Amino acid sequence: MITRVPVGNDGGGTTYLTENVCDVDSSAEAAQGGADGIHQTNEDLSPIVSRRNTFHASRYVFEITEWPRPAGESFDYDCMYTTDPGRFTKWGSGGGAAYYTSLASFQAATGQEPNGRQTTDCSFQGTPTPTPTATPTRTPTPPTASPGPTGGPVGGIAELPEVAQAPGRQSDSPPQMHIAPTTAVAVVLVTITAGAWYAGRRWLR
Repeated sequence: MITRVPVGNDGGGTTYLTENVCDVDSSAEAAQGGADGIHQTNEDLSPIVSRRNTFHASRYVFEITEWPRPAGESFDYDCMYTTDPGRFTKWGSGGGAAYYTSLASFQAATGQEPNGRQTTDCSFQGTPTPTPTATPTRTPTPPTASPGPTGGPVGGIAELPEVAQAPGRQSDSPPQMHIAPTTAVAVVLVTITAGAWYAGRRWLR
């Protein structure tokens, strides 16, 4: 909340007023002569664009006396009220400052505030526009491995089951040779034949 709105300068830019609250309608302020909403009495000031503001004054809602009016100024959708029944706005005009005691007379003469209202109930303005906030940064989630046919992860390194060892065999014992039965018979026949041949030679001598 602000207690007075001094706005504008002698530059070439535009002053934008949006969704402000100017509340200067207390009895203490009225006892000291009252206070204006916007008080702008200098010359060669920049234009004002006013939207959805609240001006509750104890003197003039607007005291803007510059003439000619700056090109580009625009007032609309404001909520206005003054505790002084003999004052509403004091506005610059070709014949000097013009005085208006109601919003209706001010609208008819200036064309400003076509959708504004003279009231203390500003609910028609709706909810103020929220201030944009920064979008939080999301941390990417690492992908999860899909389960394989047996419930284990697909891809990567899989742990293979150990091969069962024969009963009584130590894991560090050297490998043993196993001979098939047909091979064993052949070895026995060769041994018998060789023995008979060697005995025959000794008999012939």
